[in-house]
Amino acid sequence: MSGSWNAMSVLANDYWEIDIVTGTFDTKMEAEAHAEHARVDAEFVRQDNEYGLMVTVNNGDKRFYRDNDITIKEVSAEKRKAMGKPIDVTDKESVQIMLDSFLSGNTDYVIEPDDMVVSDKKISDLIAMHGVGFRPDDIAWFVEQTHEHHEEA
Repeated sequence: MSGSWNAMSVLANDYWEIDIVTGTFDTKMEAEAHAEHARVDAEFVRQDNEYGLMVTVNNGDKRFYRDNDITIKEVSAEKRKAMGKPIDVTDKESVQIMLDSFLSGNTDYVIEPDDMVVSDKKISDLIAMHGVGFRPDDIAWFVEQTHEHHEEA
């Protein structure tokens, strides 16, 4: 079994995120360098009667992602209950609530990786919520090892 490394980008809004592969590399170091410096611009689209995510990486490499190309995760129901309404970072009062909570040691607004669960939502569900043309934020990157299985003859 040999492996390669995927450079991943995390696109998000409110309670959900989409993990996408932005490149596949032979080494972890190459994948990390790509993932860390990749500029990702994503938009919900409808193309040829199919809903998807059009992603441009580094102002050039344009790719159409379908449901089977991505992983959609959402904040668990338990964490959403603790958080309450999503914080609007453009609203000064909401940001103050979040900051006060954080400074007091309250972790309600801190989302850890374990708070995210794989969702049964599809791209079409997110488009129904936000509309064609919506652009999720590129909030993070990571790398993951993939394994290629070779059967012996």
